[in-house]
Amino acid sequence: MFQGGAGTNDVGNIYTVSPIGIAKAEKIVYRALTTYMIPSSTFLDVRQATILAAHDLYSQVEANAVASAWDAGNVGNTPTANITEAEFNKGIIVYLNPATTTVQIDVNISESFEVLIYDMQGKEIYQKTLLQTGNNSLDTSGIQSGIYIMKFTIDNSSFSKKLLIK
Repeated sequence: MFQGGAGTNDVGNIYTVSPIGIAKAEKIVYRALTTYMIPSSTFLDVRQATILAAHDLYSQVEANAVASAWDAGNVGNTPTANITEAEFNKGIIVYLNPATTTVQIDVNISESFEVLIYDMQGKEIYQKTLLQTGNNSLDTSGIQSGIYIMKFTIDNSSFSKKLLIK
């Protein structure tokens, strides 16, 4: 992030990261650590925390550079769809969270989403499922208790939500 760079990452995605300098990178990480992160923060949480910290301290230019650096490492995805993160958060409601045997997902957006569930090590533990507008149910009875990440994908853009299984 602080030096910038361009190339192709290990999953074949081409990236370009603008340099922001080590002084800015240090301040961004420090603010993210002291303002937005908690001991149980996931990589996706850290991504979001550093992007928010860059925006707090500097501008959208630095926030975009931080997001691009995370994209280069294949952690999360900068949305490119016609839906914003705020619209996603309003339009996708996950309830029965914490879940035991079922998770309900209300999709109040006219687009269809795919959802995957990953454990905290990034291993896919739930096969890709297509969600339609309206109420959707996911059977979580075969998933062990713990914290998971639900990754929602639309038009090659991804959004995530935490999921707790009891």
